[in-house]
Amino acid sequence: MKLGELMKIRAVLIKHKDVADGVSIQTKYKITKFLVDTDAEASFCGKALHELEAQYWADGKLREGTEDEYASKVNELIDMEVDKSVQFSMEELEHFSLSVEDLLCLYGCIAEESQ
Repeated sequence: MKLGELMKIRAVLIKHKDVADGVSIQTKYKITKFLVDTDAEASFCGKALHELEAQYWADGKLREGTEDEYASKVNELIDMEVDKSVQFSMEELEHFSLSVEDLLCLYGCIAEESQ
């Protein structure tokens, strides 16, 4: 999984973590375990992005002439492979009010049922 994907998945799970009605304890635990197990990667990503902003941004604007280099560094960061994964079934996610945007973020970790 890429670090950018991990961060998107974390954001969706954190946004919906307080939903309780109908969600099984196993699903809640799976979400909790993924969030705890990926805290270090999230912290690393946040610090790295902060360092890039400190290096390339001034007065709320990207420093002129650094746009391509900044974009390249951010892409390099979010494309970094991390050894983490999580899979959800449709049943595990059915009690969450997930938007299409949420589903796009979770797309790679939803196991589709055999037709």
